[in-house]
Parts: sequence; C-alpha cells; structure tokens
Amino acid sequence: MFDPYPVLVLDTETGGLSCKEHSLLTIAGIAWSADSQPQPLFSFYVKEPQIYTTSKAMEVNRVNRQKLEEEGLTPKEAVEAIRYALDHHYGPSREPVMLCGHNIEFDMGFVERLYRLAGESVRQDFSRKTLDTVTLFQFFMAAGLIPPGNATGDRMFAALGVPIPDEHRHTALGDAWATALCLSRMAQSVKRGQFPATCQA
Repeated sequence: MFDPYPVLVLDTETGGLSCKEHSLLTIAGIAWSADSQPQPLFSFYVKEPQIYTTSKAMEVNRVNRQKLEEEGLTPKEAVEAIRYALDHHYGPSREPVMLCGHNIEFDMGFVERLYRLAGESVRQDFSRKTLDTVTLFQFFMAAGLIPPGNATGDRMFAALGVPIPDEHRHTALGDAWATALCLSRMAQSVKRGQFPATCQA
C-alpha cells in the first residue's frame, strides 16, 4: 500500500455566497485517514476587520453574532491557529495538506480570502489538489450504486447512514464531521467492493 495524501476535511460558514464580497465567519477542520477515526483539529469564529453578511446567509448558518464579536480570531490569529494545528498533527516538516469538503471549491475561496486578509500564503499550508465529496457521491450514483438524484449534503448524509442532529447541521464543525464520516464510509465501501446497504436515499 502507498502512503496516502494527508487530507483535511474542511467546512466554513460564511456571511454570503461570494468570497469576494462576504465574510468568513466560522471554519473547522477534521484530519481524515481511511484507516482511523476522523480527528477534529480546529474550530473557531473568524472576526474580519469589517464583517459583511446577508440576512439570508445569517438565517442559515447558525452563527451567533455576539459570540463572533467576543470570541472571533482576527484573520492573522486564525491562520496562526490553523498552522499550529496542522504542524502539531502532521509535523512541522509536512507537505501542504489536501483539502476535502462538500463543494470544496466554495470553502476554498473563503480560505483564500482568510489568508489574503492575514497577509499569508495559503500554499504554505494547503495543496492545490482538492477532493470534493460532491463529485465522489455523483460517481456512486453514476455507477448505479445508489439511486440518481441531487448530490446535496443532506442526501449524502442520509444515503450513507450518517446522522447529523439538527442543531449541528449548517455549523462548520458539524458539517465537517459528518462529511468526514461519509468519506470514511465511501472508502470502506471501495475496499469491500460493496456499497453500504443503507445507501437507498
């Protein structure tokens, strides 16, 4: 067996849909390996110098504005916290880590925004390679292993038998954790050559 890429399952909650116009509000990262339990590495609020949100986004993302103001890390502090967590888990001589998420391109845009505001290089910590569970889930549908349909997070969690309590859905840590468990179940199914029987969504 080959040594796998280090993978960090990441999720963000944001003030809107545009990484150019809206703020990153929370971010969470889960270290993932096919052979071990996912391990949370970090989860915190991010307090940008000016916070840009939409009312629609704030209805969905469960971000407590008061806690954000009181506990949020500045972009510089947030990058330092992420870097510390990665160095502690993977070692200070680590290669840039590959990010994984459900529609990871969206999250990656906000990660790049964070590093830009901090005046830091995102490539010091994260590879250009990414892994998208949307695409992986669509592959299993294309292969006829599950019924065709939308590749939403809710449908993936249900199809793979990963329960996520309502109070944790649409939180960065809750969604990252559930996505990491789904990734593990996908990997296990490939190793077994059989998709989970729960996958009927």
